[in-house]
Amino acid sequence: MSEIVADGNAKYGTSFTVDDIANLNGIKDPNKIYAGQKLARLAEWSDHPNSQFSYADAQNYVEGVADNFAKNIPFYVDASGGAGFMTPVNLGPTKGLFFTAWGVYSYSGANASLSAGPGASLTFGVGTISEGFSWGVQGGAGGGTFQAGPGFIEFGIGTPGTSLSGIYTTEVASWRDISRMVKTFFGGQ
Repeated sequence: MSEIVADGNAKYGTSFTVDDIANLNGIKDPNKIYAGQKLARLAEWSDHPNSQFSYADAQNYVEGVADNFAKNIPFYVDASGGAGFMTPVNLGPTKGLFFTAWGVYSYSGANASLSAGPGASLTFGVGTISEGFSWGVQGGAGGGTFQAGPGFIEFGIGTPGTSLSGIYTTEVASWRDISRMVKTFFGGQ
C-alpha cells in the first residue's frame, strides 16, 4: 500500500500517509490489501491537484467548525436530581447533566429548599452552557417545573418544591468523542 500512496501523492500533489488512505477506505491492516480491491482516489480529498491538504487536515477542519457551531446553539436538555435534608433551610446536594448539540456537561452543587426530601426534573433550556460556577432558582407544582438564573431559563417536568441552587459545571465529552469511545468499546476503529 505504501507504493500506491507514494504514487498517488506524486501524481496528485497530495501528502497523504498510508494510515490516511487506510482509514479513508476502512482498511484495518494496510499490509493486507488484495488484487482488485478498490481504493478511494487520492485526488478526491484535495481541493486542487497541487494541494498539500491531507485527509487528516480536512477532518480536523470540519470537526472544528462543527464543534464551534454546536457549542453556540442556544438549546439544551437538563436532567437533574437533588435532595433537601431536614435542617433549618433543608440543605442538600444537587447533581445533573446538560445535553447540548455539542455534547454533555456535568454539574454538582448544593441547594436550599423549602421542603425536605428528594427531587428531580427534566427540563428544556434556552441559553448556552459554560463551565464554572452558576446559580439558579427552581420551582415545581403539578408535575411542571421551571428553573432560571443568570443567562438561562428552563421549563419541563419535575417534582414539586422550590429551591435555590449553586452549581459548578464541567465539560464531559463531545458527541464525537462519545461516538469514538463507543466504537472503540465495541471493537470498531
